Amino acid sequence: MNAVNEYQLLRLQERIEDEVHSGASVATAVDLVLRSSVVRPTIRRPGILCRAAAAPELKPRSKKGNPVMSFADYHVNAEIERGCGRRQDGALYACSGTSSYGRPVEDFIVDPPLPWTLGPFRGVRPWSKINASGQEVHDMMLWVGAENYPFVPDFVEEGRMHGFCKRIPTGRLDGEGGAVGGPAQYGKVRPSESRMVLIHPKAIAESSYLVHYESGLSIGRDVGCSACGSGANTMRTHLTEHVSGSPSCTFATWDLSALADDTPKHGVDLSDVAWAAIKTPSVLYRVRRHEESDVPPTYAPGIFLALPVTHFEYVRQDGEKSVPESVASLLGDNIRNLAVCEQ
Repeated sequence: MNAVNEYQLLRLQERIEDEVHSGASVATAVDLVLRSSVVRPTIRRPGILCRAAAAPELKPRSKKGNPVMSFADYHVNAEIERGCGRRQDGALYACSGTSSYGRPVEDFIVDPPLPWTLGPFRGVRPWSKINASGQEVHDMMLWVGAENYPFVPDFVEEGRMHGFCKRIPTGRLDGEGGAVGGPAQYGKVRPSESRMVLIHPKAIAESSYLVHYESGLSIGRDVGCSACGSGANTMRTHLTEHVSGSPSCTFATWDLSALADDTPKHGVDLSDVAWAAIKTPSVLYRVRRHEESDVPPTYAPGIFLALPVTHFEYVRQDGEKSVPESVASLLGDNIRNLAVCEQ
């Protein structure tokens, strides 16, 4: 992630508050931050790098030298049981698939995480932006529930291995404050330009904590941490007292997840003296162990991930010979970016 210090983060938060007080929507204010130096602003090659072939097939190149991609080049594993369960017949999913031509998932993590104060919601919160060609493009804000993914890394590691997908509504959208919003429409979601912006209730660790930082040993260690920095064989206090306003660290949520109780959604194996093995319904990963805290960490919701949308997928119902018109009409021109999956 691009470097950011405490002063820069506080200035960005002040700009958000100024925009909201001036009458701008929260979505516009969040978009301002996502376009700032906190995250990488350009998506050059959509897709996450986690299934690179030894000798990948040569692809035609654009004028800028990047591979010309279609949604068929992206992979999302539809056969597994995810943290949120198995896919449902007749459901529509927004996807960010893995690709041999993609970038590491770390490039898409929002670090430090951005505060979210509007509470949990179901479905999609779309917001509009204008691209370089002057066209209106929609991003999609999506809530990741702790009942399915108890910690941020549970969702990220699943997507790293199997590709990301989130079910999206085919009826009406939820509005702010639980109100019923307008009908779902995804015609202005443009693959490779639009993003899935993910929010988790435990993205921001509010309490003080200390995690081990040994270069190259696990996620975030080899790419550095914009909130607090990293170095070989060092220990850093990633968050001082919350009242000081110090930024939290998204990557630290990996190690903090080892302090959780063992559950079916987030199994914790502490048999190793140095490492904790974390098992979810879809993936197994490991994190560093550290000293138990007398006071369990406290968390707040925040934006932790901004992924490029690569395509949509629809799960065919029994007896269906084509995509229902009720679904096709929601996608508009994106019907050509739709993969139809069997039950």
